[in-house]
Amino acid sequence: MNDPGCSGTQQHSRFLATYLAPLGVSGQNVQTLALANTFTCGGIGGTQATTSGGSPQGPLISTHELGHSLGQMADEYPYSSRDVVRPCYAGAEPGSFHHSIYTDPQQLVADRHKWWRWVGEESLSGGTIGLWEGGNTFPCGVRRPSQHSMMRWLGFYFDQIGREHMTYRITGRRNANAMSLLHTPLGQVGPTDVVWVETQHPKFHELTVTWRVNGEVVPGTANSRNLELAGLDVAPGDIVRVTVQDETEYVRDPRFKDGPRLTQTREWTIGAPQTPSSPAPAFTISTPTTAPSRATRSSSSRRRTRAAACMS
Repeated sequence: MNDPGCSGTQQHSRFLATYLAPLGVSGQNVQTLALANTFTCGGIGGTQATTSGGSPQGPLISTHELGHSLGQMADEYPYSSRDVVRPCYAGAEPGSFHHSIYTDPQQLVADRHKWWRWVGEESLSGGTIGLWEGGNTFPCGVRRPSQHSMMRWLGFYFDQIGREHMTYRITGRRNANAMSLLHTPLGQVGPTDVVWVETQHPKFHELTVTWRVNGEVVPGTANSRNLELAGLDVAPGDIVRVTVQDETEYVRDPRFKDGPRLTQTREWTIGAPQTPSSPAPAFTISTPTTAPSRATRSSSSRRRTRAAACMS
């Protein structure tokens, strides 16, 4: 809901500051989708995505625009303005990762260029991954990976190239460029401590968690999120390392698979035995306690308060 007197940018900033900043969530790993109060079919996929809140095509528009905002994909349809036929593209190789001026799929593979790892496979959106004429708002002279894709026609899936980029962008938390990984504080740990990590949890597969001591894999850990050091005969100066990998089949490019979006490591040094501590429990966030909480509050008063905040 937009507040009277607020621009879209103001509203976006206020939502982040009010609801996410107190949770320690930064803007770089937040993807937003604004719903326009209109039945007109359309959307925008800049840094933040928008869609038509009242249009029956709104859910399909949403995923297309998120393909722009989150997946960093360009349009694959063959026009810039509807009903206006442009001349063929005649420029250099496009910067878009899913457009090319190549004409031969086998040459794409031989040169290991752009989406070469997927060439020849059946596309998730129909047809075969290769080089299809038209895209990037041009009718010809430039080619795209698949005949049908969400970035060209609403209602289709992302093809494998689009899915790969959406996957690594989501796993890497958008512009944060890092898989989320909570862990035992870095530095020294005691020889009888339990070292732990808290990973992300993909819906359809497990992450691969590998523990090593002085470079040697610790047997029997079986993707465990914690490692008990007491039975490992570790000594001061030994190095404990954990590697967490998302080995999803959706991503083939080693720049992504081996990078911080899908692979993270943490390291500790064995020191002297640590003295156990018993920290007192504490609230980290709550309803504000600096003013009384009212039992009821009218929607009109809320709107007036928000509007005043934007117009002041």
